[in-house]
Amino acid sequence: MAKKFIPHLYLFAKHYNNHVSQLFDQSCIRVIDLNSHIDSMNEQDRAVVDFALGYYISFNYVVIVYDYDKTSIPIDQLKKLGYVGLKISSKKNFNKLNEMKMLFDQLGQLESDADTYMKMLERVLVDSEVVISREVFERLNDANTDACNAQDFYNETIEDGLREAFKETFLLD
Repeated sequence: MAKKFIPHLYLFAKHYNNHVSQLFDQSCIRVIDLNSHIDSMNEQDRAVVDFALGYYISFNYVVIVYDYDKTSIPIDQLKKLGYVGLKISSKKNFNKLNEMKMLFDQLGQLESDADTYMKMLERVLVDSEVVISREVFERLNDANTDACNAQDFYNETIEDGLREAFKETFLLD
């Protein structure tokens, strides 16, 4: 028999505020200091926190609320306390987060590879200046500039789209 998925609410903050624990049933929450206790998390929680750390770089604490009531999340109170929340409401939702993480990782690798390629291409361009005509060099230089701009635009557009999809799916508003 398949294990029932329990919805999780991940509340991230720079500093822990114990008033957050008063907003939820004590038996359903777990507070984790990300500077020292990250290894004690289960695989699912670790995956979400790892993703959030990449997305919300300056957070030090996570409060995990297990099996939260979707209709009574006190979003305004959480914001006043300095918490940013992510909700994982289903196994499908969790799988989507993993897919997004994979896409962000792939984009990062592509950007790294493309950066190396563009640097090598620029080196070839600079080195070729002494053997090709000025007119050809200027055309190649313009094409190189256009390629760099197009690459930046493409990467930013994909990243912005992924971030927007992430916010719509997981971020508490």
